[in-house]
Amino acid sequence: MNRCCTLTGTRYPMFAMEVQSKTVIKCLGVLTLIVVGASMIAPTLRKVDQGASFETQRKEQQKIMQARVKAAGGWAVLRHDCKLLITNSSSQYFFWDRWHTNSGPLTAAVTMLQPWKITWDTNEPTVVQIQMFGMGRSGLTSIPYYGLLVVCGDAPPDYTPADAEGPDRAISKVADGIFELYQLRE
Repeated sequence: MNRCCTLTGTRYPMFAMEVQSKTVIKCLGVLTLIVVGASMIAPTLRKVDQGASFETQRKEQQKIMQARVKAAGGWAVLRHDCKLLITNSSSQYFFWDRWHTNSGPLTAAVTMLQPWKITWDTNEPTVVQIQMFGMGRSGLTSIPYYGLLVVCGDAPPDYTPADAEGPDRAISKVADGIFELYQLRE
């Protein structure tokens, strides 16, 4: 009795097996082409999606920061307002994040900076860290870290705050008691 093959709709079982094996081979071939093609295109897409180098982004971030500090009243006003944050805080530690519940309100000059995150603790000297830019990898690109370290406690004139994050970030002085902290590479 000849039964109809459900795969090909034919009554010839041998022919159905040939069609089935050819279909499998074609599918494997297409799949192989997709994998090989994707592995060849992925590095190119990464280079295209990376956008500007960290150095170029940092220069743009510095321009934005300069404009915001100027609008806030200057470096001296910013340092004064950071000291006010510490004075007005009832806590030994402070954490402010633009997306979460915070330790307390910000002063006017600090608010003008449009920060992402602000932290400090009472280690001597007290240093307020203000994160302005920076976001970890999301997809193929990341925004390099850029922030300010504002020395609010008593410190010698040649004092430079230490960065606990490691060798991929650099610190440079931008004003009396104020340093920029930026990411060098991904």
